[in-house]
Amino acid sequence: MNKKIALVKLIRNSFIIPNEDKLVILGKIEQMKDEDVEELGKFLAEEHDFIIKHEAGLRGNVGEIMETLKSWKPPDKVYVGTGRAG
Repeated sequence: MNKKIALVKLIRNSFIIPNEDKLVILGKIEQMKDEDVEELGKFLAEEHDFIIKHEAGLRGNVGEIMETLKSWKPPDKVYVGTGRAG
């Protein structure tokens, strides 16, 4: 597979690059030097490998967060400026 095509796929699937930045990078791929394509590709491939290796744990953490959010209820009062809810 062409390295630039592979890089496009890695960019689109990246969790750490904000969508706005993805668009900027995707617009510049054709002008990128081969060394830059390879360096960014290696970095994003490492991110991809990390996600694959830790998928079960990440999904578990997300599940816990979602359960916490389901049971969360806003306080009746908020004391502005104190950081305390009542």
